[in-house]
Amino acid sequence: MKQVLAATSNMLARVRELEITANNISNVNTPGYKRDQYFANILQNAQQENGNQATAKDRTGLKMIERNIVDLAQGSLHKTGNPLDVAINGEGFFVIQDEEEGEKYTRNGNFQINDEGYLITNYGKKVMAQGGEVFLHGGEVRISNDGNITVDGELVDQLKLMKPVEDTKIIKLGNSEYQFEANSTTPEDGGGTIVQGFLEQSNVNPISAIVKLVALQRDFDSNQKMVQSFDEINKVSANDIGRI
Repeated sequence: MKQVLAATSNMLARVRELEITANNISNVNTPGYKRDQYFANILQNAQQENGNQATAKDRTGLKMIERNIVDLAQGSLHKTGNPLDVAINGEGFFVIQDEEEGEKYTRNGNFQINDEGYLITNYGKKVMAQGGEVFLHGGEVRISNDGNITVDGELVDQLKLMKPVEDTKIIKLGNSEYQFEANSTTPEDGGGTIVQGFLEQSNVNPISAIVKLVALQRDFDSNQKMVQSFDEINKVSANDIGRI
C-alpha cells in the first residue's frame, strides 16, 4: 500500500515539476526572467513530525513536502543599443509602482516613455527613482552606471534599486514582477551597477530545461506503470478471493 501511495505522490510531484519546467522554457526569451526550482520530499514517517500522533490523513506514514524557489542567478546581458533598455549587472531589482498595490520589483529593464512623458515598463508600470516617478522631456537620455539619469546633460534623478532581505520569501506576480521584503542597494554598498543599452536575458538554460522535461516525463510514466501494476494485482486478488 505504501509503495502505491509513494508512487502516486511522486506522480503528483512530477506533474507539478513538469508544469514549472515548461513555464521556465516558455520564458526563455523573457528579459529578466528568473527560473523556478521545484523541490518535493516524501517523508516516510510523517507520524514523527506529529508527535507520533497519526491522524486519519497521515496514518499511512507518508507526507509530501513541497517547495518552490526562485533562482536569482543573473542572466547574460544582451546589447540592444536602445537608450531606454537598461540592465542590472549584479544584485538588485528595479522598483516599479503599482497604482493599486504599491511598489513591486523587476529585473526587466525594457523601459519606454509613455504619452505623459513618464518612464514606464513595457507593461505600463511607472519606474521609480530616488525622487519618485521619472519624468523625461527633451532629447538624449543617458543613464550612468550608478543609475543617474540625465536628459541633454541635465541631471533628472537616480534610478532606485532594491534587493530582498536575507531569507525573505520572493513572490512571483507575472510579467517579470516580484514582491518581497526589501532593502535599498547602490553600487557603493555592493549592489549592482546599471548598464544602459543592454537587457538582461532569462537565466533559463533551454537545453538543460528540455533534458529535464524529458527525464521528468519518463519518471512520471514509470510511476504510472507501477500504480497500474499494483491495480492489476489488486483486481486479480479480489477475483481469486471471490472464487474462494
